[in-house]
Amino acid sequence: MRRLFALLIAMTLPGAVHAAEGVQDTSYIAPDGSRVMRHEIVIGAPIADAWTAFTTAEGWRTWATPYATLTPAKLAFNAELVTSYNPSAAPGDETNIHHRMLSFVPERMLAFHTTRPPKGFPHPDELSQIFSVVELEPLGAKQTRVRLSMIGYGTGKGFDDIYGFFVKGNPWTLEKLAERFETGPIDWKKALAKPAH
Repeated sequence: MRRLFALLIAMTLPGAVHAAEGVQDTSYIAPDGSRVMRHEIVIGAPIADAWTAFTTAEGWRTWATPYATLTPAKLAFNAELVTSYNPSAAPGDETNIHHRMLSFVPERMLAFHTTRPPKGFPHPDELSQIFSVVELEPLGAKQTRVRLSMIGYGTGKGFDDIYGFFVKGNPWTLEKLAERFETGPIDWKKALAKPAH
């Protein structure tokens, strides 16, 4: 289990950042002085397909993680999305990541919160204060701009460490989303077998 988490970290380090050339970092400081991490990318997919990729377990598995379940199966307020980077994951595994859906506007916005990180993730208390917002903007019939923001960063080493983790990991994830619509669903066996850089 710890090896799997180490792999997740390795995937978000320098080699992964190099691959995220299509991602723009548009992070900023909010009026209250807090940090808003924001990354955006234009993907080759109509907005309906981009929405499905973010709001169904089946869609999630094609680009974000090899394991995903959504309960209830249809997106709803307070629905639980459980994901894992372990292709052999099962309900209740300690490496699973639990997310709670907070709000959404169909085909425009989705907000969610990580309620339980995988076992061993550092600073879980700080992570519980951060939530994510996905915004989708149609750019014609076959392109969508995707903005992924993480909000709620406080001050201190814990928040700094989490920021450093996701500022590298989120671009990699968005590149996987773009890749999914360029060449098809991610081959997770191949993606997870990449050596650490």
